[in-house]
Amino acid sequence: RTTQLSESDPIETWSRQVHELLDEMLHRTFVTFRRPGTWHPAVNVYETREAYFVCADIAGIDHQQVHVARLEPNRLVISGRRCQPRPPGVRGPLSVWRMEIHDGVFQCEVNLPEAADLTRLEVAYREGYLWIRIPRTTTTTRR
Repeated sequence: RTTQLSESDPIETWSRQVHELLDEMLHRTFVTFRRPGTWHPAVNVYETREAYFVCADIAGIDHQQVHVARLEPNRLVISGRRCQPRPPGVRGPLSVWRMEIHDGVFQCEVNLPEAADLTRLEVAYREGYLWIRIPRTTTTTRR
């Protein structure tokens, strides 16, 4: 929509049209602005003499909606789905002012060193973080 000022088009009309356009843009649902596809949670990888630890930030996800798979040779795939967070008890449409929390399907791959024994991994979910402990095949010192 393009509006040009002229003597036949008073400032009030132009101002009203600009305000209507801005109001329309501000009250659209975020879905029309989002790029479709998979999002990637933030992941940290730690190392000790005995094991590697993968920590994925997946707050707001039921642990039963998270899947951890082993891929050869030494890759982990973490995947699942997070629903869009909503205010407690609120039903129906919402106007979005700011949206930074990803929702929908997620997936990330983590490459690990050869010393990681993916056959003995342990998975735990605590305080919004998925923790995966992967023992070393041998207790070698860190590089």
